[in-house]
Amino acid sequence: MLSQRFSRSRPNEPPLWSSGSSRATPSTPSNAVSRAAALVLRQFEGDSFDALERRLRRNHSFREALDYEPEDVPDGTSLWRAFDDLHPDELRDCLQSMCGDLLADHDHAGEFVVIDGTHIAAWANTREEIDDGEVEGASWGKHEGKFYGYKVYIVVDVAAELPVAITMETGSRNDCAAFEPLIEEFDERYDTDDLQAALADAGFDSQGNREFTQEKLNCPLLTAINPRRSAPLKAIRDEIKELFKNHGDEIDSPYDALERLPQEQLSEYGVEVGSVEETYIFQAIKERMHRHLRAGVERVFSRLKSFTGLDRVRAVETHVVLSAVALVATSLTAKRQGKPGLIRSPSRLI
Repeated sequence: MLSQRFSRSRPNEPPLWSSGSSRATPSTPSNAVSRAAALVLRQFEGDSFDALERRLRRNHSFREALDYEPEDVPDGTSLWRAFDDLHPDELRDCLQSMCGDLLADHDHAGEFVVIDGTHIAAWANTREEIDDGEVEGASWGKHEGKFYGYKVYIVVDVAAELPVAITMETGSRNDCAAFEPLIEEFDERYDTDDLQAALADAGFDSQGNREFTQEKLNCPLLTAINPRRSAPLKAIRDEIKELFKNHGDEIDSPYDALERLPQEQLSEYGVEVGSVEETYIFQAIKERMHRHLRAGVERVFSRLKSFTGLDRVRAVETHVVLSAVALVATSLTAKRQGKPGLIRSPSRLI
């Protein structure tokens, strides 16, 4: 099954994070589960902990869903402590469990993933003279302009448009430097035997990242070309862009593209008979052919920011991972309620 294929398990055990299986569940008190569910609700509403308490006391539907009697609703301080007790790795366990359940229903799950990052501002006065470290984990960085805060990196399954792995770094972290921890997190939790390729933008373009992906995931990393790395790479990018502009409808394989490039240019780019698949230009053509698959990651980031408050960070990593858990929880709810059309529509479901 796809859930078994995509979720890693120990030998002679059922899939560790497939539907209905969790190493945390048997020993987790029911009141802790209810409080965790309340904290997921808070991600959507953007409440303070006191406001969350008031919402639970006033809303019968929420109390019923969380199995609270009016007198059992925890106060704001208890909810804050429950949040403070959450560990990001435990939340990643939950994320893995739910993704395993959802991916079981997608015929092409586990075939392509997209790696990307976004910046989020720290909950602080971001005046120009603020010092790095004044807010825990935050620093000045550049990502679509200068900002003070953090960077969040995710791995998204293309077929399901689900964030299957998530990490957080300080704002000054370079995308290439953040790549290996993210891939290690993904590789540790999932079986990637059927993965055909990982896709990423030019920020992750490096030979080291390609070699690391091949070693860890046993698949190629197809990135957009970063023209700032060298003049020859910029020339390759421009040639391929022009090629697909003029002949995109006629190209069904990388070899179709190579046939339309001047052979003297191929020699300049190091293309030799018998080794064409290993050349940079071949990988660049493959990336161009698969580029449309990267669009889903922007929609995932948009949903994380719009509906789960990803960019309202106060407690740093716990908040970031809980945002991903909340988004996937809505998809799983839609599935279990027999509403597959709402799996990618949290606003309609909520």
